[in-house]
Amino acid sequence: MRGKGNVRIVLVFVFAALPLVYLAQKPTSKPTQFTKTNSKSIQTPYGTDYFALEKELIESSLETPEKVPNDICADVPNPFGTTWMKRWQQLYGARLFDATVIDLDTGCTFHAGTPGNGYPTASTGKVMIATQNLRNVDAGKYSQASISRDLKLMILNSDNDAGTRLYKKIGRNAGIQKVVDTAHLSHTRPFKGWGTIMTTSGDQAKLLRQLYIQKSLLKSRSTTTLRKLMHAVGDSSKWGIGVRRPSGWSALQKNGWHYSRPGIDTPPTGGWRINSLAVLLDQNDKPRWIVTGYGNTFPSQTQGMKSWTALGAHVAAVFGASHTK
Repeated sequence: MRGKGNVRIVLVFVFAALPLVYLAQKPTSKPTQFTKTNSKSIQTPYGTDYFALEKELIESSLETPEKVPNDICADVPNPFGTTWMKRWQQLYGARLFDATVIDLDTGCTFHAGTPGNGYPTASTGKVMIATQNLRNVDAGKYSQASISRDLKLMILNSDNDAGTRLYKKIGRNAGIQKVVDTAHLSHTRPFKGWGTIMTTSGDQAKLLRQLYIQKSLLKSRSTTTLRKLMHAVGDSSKWGIGVRRPSGWSALQKNGWHYSRPGIDTPPTGGWRINSLAVLLDQNDKPRWIVTGYGNTFPSQTQGMKSWTALGAHVAAVFGASHTK
């Protein structure tokens, strides 16, 4: 009973400042049904489980979504509506963040947050390491078998030692720069190591689009290899953009996190850097949208992780009403 009381207090605190008219609106259609796998909520740093609060936030996704202010996408709901994003920021303490959505049905791209000078990739940078290693395989520099074990460890287990070995195998930042140049990632640059590659959500969405939609970076076998590994991450992950998705759908996913230590890491420091990226596939295995999110200053690891889980579910709710059969 005490835990439920705490939830009511948080609800009042987060939503008290919002217009009463907005809170009184009802969803215009039935909420998207999400997969139950991995949807169990986790404890917050405040010692109480506020899954009910998150659920209410997600269900509000269908409350008259804003439309994109241009002719091409005039009829497409904007998943980054101002009011919803304000509620999301308040709930998860998201101050400095960068998020991109590409709706592959319409070709419309949406953005929220501030790209700034870029965000450290943390373990999402392992997708770039894998890409260049597989490009080297495609070029005949070494066999896929020679890197297969480390690829699995790096992507499936997010093993840092395996990531470092494969990072060295591509010539460290020289290999990362080859991916940047080939994929034309104009806002991505190598830095001190693979975890500090500076990038934006827009560039990472562009990379995923070239890998899995345009299929322009890798040969067929290499594309399939990386796709299977990221698909397995989507099936097993407990948090992130692809976790709460329409029933029967799947995700190609990679997450990353790091606590930025004052006096050691590049500013801003003293907060959690939590990142997540995913390609969402429908029940027919067709890619439907790409979502990427980067954050530098989350108050806790839990809030950062839950923030991208909620945002992924929000995008599914906004788009899923028309996309899900």
